[in-house]
Amino acid sequence: MSAPGYHAADEAATRGGCARRSRAYAGRMRRGLLPLLVLGLATAAAAGSLSGPLPNAGPPLLLRLEGVLEPSAEAARSTRLPVASLGFLGEGSDLRRWLGVTKARTFGGDQALDGKAVLALLAPFTPNLLVTGPRAIVAELRDLPPGTAVRIEGLVSRGARTYYLRRVEVTGDAQCERYIAS
Repeated sequence: MSAPGYHAADEAATRGGCARRSRAYAGRMRRGLLPLLVLGLATAAAAGSLSGPLPNAGPPLLLRLEGVLEPSAEAARSTRLPVASLGFLGEGSDLRRWLGVTKARTFGGDQALDGKAVLALLAPFTPNLLVTGPRAIVAELRDLPPGTAVRIEGLVSRGARTYYLRRVEVTGDAQCERYIAS
């Protein structure tokens, strides 16, 4: 018997009845909440709101830049165009080039970023992009004279800031020619 004013334990509870009921309730809750959690994470990932430790998760980021190569950072800034600084990995790694960007565009796949957004993400770093790729293509870009209108494209790794070149074209872009003539 229990003393007055104290709650007496139910006989069923002392034989494990409450424990069985609480375990069954917890199991039902886990089975019900797990699909909601998975659905919520999948929706957030699809919306692009998860940016955790995997900066390159998603489709490959292919970036095409068009502009004019400049001999120095000051010359590139004086063009009043957005400037991308290019460093080179491997041979000639001390060399820097500056590109006065007239067009920046991402392509291939369903990209969440446009070209301007990629340049904005890389703006705090010096150089903005570390150029790598096949030696012949990298040498072609590295050896172009200042004032050359160029179109380059390649794969960007945002985490490492590498720009794996796949194409370098010298262009006769009218917008760039007007700039060069002035």
